Amino acid sequence: MSEYSIVEKPVLDQLGARGWTGIDQVKENGLGIPTDPTKSLRARSREVTSRNVFSQAVHAINTTDNLAWLTDNLAGLVLRNEIQDEAPVEAPVEAHDEAHDEAHDLSESERRILQMLRNAPRSVPEIVTEFGHAALSGGLKQAIKRLTEIGFVALTLPDSPRSKNQKRRLTEKGRRWIEENSDV
Repeated sequence: MSEYSIVEKPVLDQLGARGWTGIDQVKENGLGIPTDPTKSLRARSREVTSRNVFSQAVHAINTTDNLAWLTDNLAGLVLRNEIQDEAPVEAPVEAHDEAHDEAHDLSESERRILQMLRNAPRSVPEIVTEFGHAALSGGLKQAIKRLTEIGFVALTLPDSPRSKNQKRRLTEKGRRWIEENSDV
């Protein structure tokens, strides 16, 4: 009995029964071993995961109510950890802990932005005005970016990030943080 018949084929059959698309090269070529990695959407035979397919799948499940719950940085880490054999297993846990720790260490500007968004979404120019600035400063831009990265703030029009009607809104995660840290 070959590894294919006792391991690989049963896995392909189980995944197929659950709606997954499997590419059974052994069955196609009759040689007993896969010979063309491109048929399985990979660049090399050593690749375990198809980068494009995996990335598309992560992005497809990364929304709840049209809101991304996994930042691009963490999604990239998941993709890198899944694809690179040498990536440490604890990397996703460390990234989660790091993101969690970052969420508790908010600057005064970040705290003020959360307060501003508590009652209604605001455009960046509205936030700038409420800070009393004439233009968007680098520090304020960084604060908005960081709040977005840690999932406390999101775009009101995620499909049109450069829209003139774009605003920032508080996410559920941001609301929970405010409630848990009522001293904001």
